[in-house]
Amino acid sequence: MQLRVFTLRLDPETGAFDDAALQTFVADRTVLSVTDHFFHDAGAPVWALLVSYREDGPFATATAARRPSRRGENPAADLSAEERTLFDALRSWRGDRAQAEGKPPYILFTNRHLAAIAKARPSSKAALEQVPGVGANRLRDYGPAVLEVIASIPSAKADEVSRDEASTGKAPDLSGGADA
Repeated sequence: MQLRVFTLRLDPETGAFDDAALQTFVADRTVLSVTDHFFHDAGAPVWALLVSYREDGPFATATAARRPSRRGENPAADLSAEERTLFDALRSWRGDRAQAEGKPPYILFTNRHLAAIAKARPSSKAALEQVPGVGANRLRDYGPAVLEVIASIPSAKADEVSRDEASTGKAPDLSGGADA
């Protein structure tokens, strides 16, 4: 549902409200409801209309092509099992933190942000800042807590490194350079 406000002024010559813009607007849309308010502005009658509508016709197709709907999409759908575990932990943290701050959870991070964080699995503030949607304010306000959540969830890569250290007695060379 979308909203649009129209302000119609009385044309003193015709004695009618000029509704041409309104008529053009509703031509290819489905009007769901109209709320009106009549008042005087500097002695002239004015009719204000709040139109609730849904896009129809070719305009709706063009709008959908420009701005695809994200409603109903699951940003965690393509996460691996390990990433999903981290995503769920981040959602749990977000819910608790949002409740403590008296804010809706999506103000802290959206599910799309949390899915991106789970995929990237950053281990530093600098890496977290590179995740889309994590700006300076979120990094400042929530970065340390997010990194704590990430560190608290074991990763297969970290487990591999731990096994390598245990079997060889030393950390593996992850530099990718040639042997000297």
